Amino acid sequence: MAGIYQGQWMGQEIDAAIGRASYISNNNLLDNACFVGGGSQNNSGMLPINQRGQTSYSGAGYGIDRWKITNANFGMELKSDCLRLKCITPIASGNNIFCGFFPTVKLPAGTYTISFLTKGNSGGRWYYSSNGTNGYNIGNPPLSELSYRTFTATGTETQPNFFVWEQGAVASGDYVDIIAAKLEVGTQQTLAHQENGVWVLNEIPDFQTELRKCQRWYWTSNASGSKVLHTVANHTDNTANSILYPLIVLPVEMAGTPTVDATVHSIRSNGSNYNSNLSVDATPFQINSNQMFLKVTASSATFPAYTSGYCVLFSKLNLSAEP
Repeated sequence: MAGIYQGQWMGQEIDAAIGRASYISNNNLLDNACFVGGGSQNNSGMLPINQRGQTSYSGAGYGIDRWKITNANFGMELKSDCLRLKCITPIASGNNIFCGFFPTVKLPAGTYTISFLTKGNSGGRWYYSSNGTNGYNIGNPPLSELSYRTFTATGTETQPNFFVWEQGAVASGDYVDIIAAKLEVGTQQTLAHQENGVWVLNEIPDFQTELRKCQRWYWTSNASGSKVLHTVANHTDNTANSILYPLIVLPVEMAGTPTVDATVHSIRSNGSNYNSNLSVDATPFQINSNQMFLKVTASSATFPAYTSGYCVLFSKLNLSAEP
């Protein structure tokens, strides 16, 4: 019939497509907050990013990238499909903040929504907080699988901005299993949706993108547990030729001046090996975008004049700009 357009799609298909618009995923302002893959330590390109390489962490300090244990009585453990936050040493009472995590940048003033998707827990009441004091429930039996709250940031919060904590008496082995977390602008959560009564993530983040975000704060040459780094120093310094400046080229520019935690295995130059009384300064000598010179000093040796270069072999090289 003239003047009538026959469309490509049926009405039901259009309705279904419109319905799927609710599954749009906003930008996640948290780094490394999807835990469904078992961890990058398996060298399989699986989330979460775990450059330190352990599958279990205990005591105060960082575990997987960008997640920090702040109470020595707690720990974290990577499972095949979640991150388990757990109590190691029993605590009689109190509000026990034990895990801090970080947004990509310090939040400007505004309205935000934070959400958690969990799969199980045992014991106590588990909470998350946007400031370390006001708690929002993420798990007390029976567990609420998706929990989210809207809050207002003032723009003056210190880091870590966010915490997970357990209220009251905590028994050894108490845990909460987290599948993913999200922080986004606005009043709606776009972390997950339900399909046939089951919560499903709206998206799985890109591995390489998450890795680059994490490497802005922490980078190691030994992420697989077996690699060492060879690099060539460009010149020596001072009349005794006892200092080298190895050039390190990183995959991304770090978020700030990192602390250097490094051990030199040996240095080779002009057929000679140097492998004793070598130290590395904790602060880089010079930084230019994603390139930096470290400072290596030999306290009981002098290096030959620079001719064919120096090969520096590190047995450990970690750079941290973390809060």
